[in-house]
Amino acid sequence: MGATLAAVARGGDLLPLQSTPEPERLHVRWRLPTPVTPDRLLTGLASFACAVAVALERRHVQGRTLEVRLRWETGASARISRTLAHPVADERPLAEMLGRMLTPPFQAAQVCEHHRAIEDLRLIISDLTPRYPAQHAFWPQRAKRLAATRELAAVLARRHGKPLLFHGVLAAPDAIFDQDRAHWVSMNADVADVADVLEGQKQGVARPPADVADAAETAETAEDIPHGIHWW
Repeated sequence: MGATLAAVARGGDLLPLQSTPEPERLHVRWRLPTPVTPDRLLTGLASFACAVAVALERRHVQGRTLEVRLRWETGASARISRTLAHPVADERPLAEMLGRMLTPPFQAAQVCEHHRAIEDLRLIISDLTPRYPAQHAFWPQRAKRLAATRELAAVLARRHGKPLLFHGVLAAPDAIFDQDRAHWVSMNADVADVADVLEGQKQGVARPPADVADAAETAETAEDIPHGIHWW
């Protein structure tokens, strides 16, 4: 303890040097074989943004700060930086943002007429964060989702000889327990028949239609019923 206090009193650092790494950034250079005019460069922004999006996707990241570095054929340079409200990684938002960033310097160059063509363009993307896969809806319309699920349920039922996909039909919305609020029936069961069964149960009718009865007998407990399908 005495040696430690003496080192601290002299201003010595007891910890070894730990260098802070520079923040990760993505450098992309648009190789121009010959100088191009601003109009032609803006026309090719879509393909350039596509290449940048592929590079970001390969690294599974998205960026929030964009910095564009231009060098004109006269030797003059320009630097435009923009920090976005939300990270970006897709082709179309990148192309739109790059177009908005490049429009002001291009308009200024047309006014002064000193710069006529761009010799080099570089893009630096920083503030990188992990990019997580988005959940995509294969069938945006509810009718298409329901039709596809019923078709899948019919295939599974024919293959295994019994229903495997079920859905809950609300029967007692005021029930205390969740398992008492809905009845699990096969996806192949007709909704009208299910409604008749539930109404019949309230009136004391014992036997439901065959397809609904088979579905109810297949799964004895709610834990045995697959509740949903998930795509990753």
